Formats: sequence, structure tokens, C-alpha cells
Amino acid sequence: MREWRRPDRGLRLLALMLGAGVLTPCNRVREVPDVRRSTVKPATASNATLELQVVYDPIVVSAGRSFVVPVRLRNVTGAPVTLMFLSSCSFRLAIATASGRVVAQPESLCLSVIREPTLKPGDVLDDSVTYTIGEPGVVPLEPGTYRVIPVLLSVSAQPVAVREARLEVRATP
Repeated sequence: MREWRRPDRGLRLLALMLGAGVLTPCNRVREVPDVRRSTVKPATASNATLELQVVYDPIVVSAGRSFVVPVRLRNVTGAPVTLMFLSSCSFRLAIATASGRVVAQPESLCLSVIREPTLKPGDVLDDSVTYTIGEPGVVPLEPGTYRVIPVLLSVSAQPVAVREARLEVRATP
């Protein structure tokens, strides 16, 4: 005879949040287009308000493994900058080949909340994005060299200079 087990409390809460629309994948909170058609205003070093970068360059990982990418947003102006996010997620990643073809844009589960952080001159907003094999938008990467492109999920119209990083995926021994 099988024993009936009550579902885990955390799983029930997650299911309730998903059903109520409080927790949704980031790309459903705000559609993030392909990075080649990004809504973020491209910027040069001279007109950028914000600088978005991957903290480590290069990133070296083993094929078929999940990994974490730290991302940093810096206010490079002499004035405060207020951002508006429509979720708890601040950043997203795009993984592209050396030629620029996007091969993966991982999704994250984000709370549907409006946030308006203000970055003072020189302030940074640090976060990380996890590339977890098996989640939506995530594919195992073959050994080779890729580009990691950080994407800002703010709906504020600020010119952002984006510095991508090199990702080296090595064959697993």
C-alpha cells in the first residue's frame, strides 16, 4: 500500500506564485528581443550613461556543465541615474558564436515587481546570471569559443555601453 505524501510546502508556494502570475519567466515579464535587435540604446564610451559588463573575461567552463556569470552595471556619469525594472531580474545573457549568431538566451524565474533603483555617480549594481543546463532557453554548449553578451532588463531609456566576454567551453575529460 502506498503512503500518501503531502507536496512539499516550497513546491506548493511556487505553484501558487506561478498560477497567480507573481512569478514568471523574465521574457514573459518583458519580452527581451534578440540582442542584435535590442531595445537598449547602443552607446560609445563618449555618450554612455551606464556601462554593462561581464565581470570575468574569459570565462572557462567544461562542456555540458552549468555555470554562473557575474554581471556589473556602473553609472559612468556625474549625475544619478534611475532605472526601472518590471521584475526582480536585472540582467539576462545571450550566448553567441564568434560570428554573432545567438545560440542561447537563458530564461530566469523572476518575481513580477516594479523596482526603481537609483545609481549615484560611480555606483555599481552587481548580480549574477546562472546558465543552468535543462532550463528554458539553455542548451548544452559544444566545446569551442563563444561570446557572452549581458542584456539589461531595465525599461529606462539610458544609453548603455556593453562589454561582452569570451566564453571558452572545454571538452570534458
